[in-house]
Amino acid sequence: MADIWQQIPKISEYGTWMDPKTYLRNLGDPVTAVAIALLQKPRFEEVEGCVILAGSDHDNVRDWLRQLPDRQSVEEVVNHVHLWDILPGLDSMPTVVALTLGEWLAWGWERAASEQYPDREFRAEAREGDYGVEVTVSQAHAGGSV
Repeated sequence: MADIWQQIPKISEYGTWMDPKTYLRNLGDPVTAVAIALLQKPRFEEVEGCVILAGSDHDNVRDWLRQLPDRQSVEEVVNHVHLWDILPGLDSMPTVVALTLGEWLAWGWERAASEQYPDREFRAEAREGDYGVEVTVSQAHAGGSV
């Protein structure tokens, strides 16, 4: 983890004395920290057998159900975020930094979904694509075709 921290250009400028706790104590913003914490542990809801991020457009889910072959595919489309869209400047960081953040976010999404729907199995992942790191979560067995 420390190696990744030092790969962040702004941090490497400070030197090795600037660890995460020191950074937060001196330069951190509580609102940003809370926003990230809330993003990492979202609420979910069920629409037509799909477990989706709360607040997602239900009509959009229904449209995807008509177009895609199964609920898992629908969940993967609806339940995703591109990290570049929520953290400006992340595209200038080494990929390992974005992947580390994405893996942490995916871990949180999978855990949150599992806690809210304990009778179901979920899988979440962070993967690098054409538009940076994308995080998705879906039911491992989302009920087959729609």
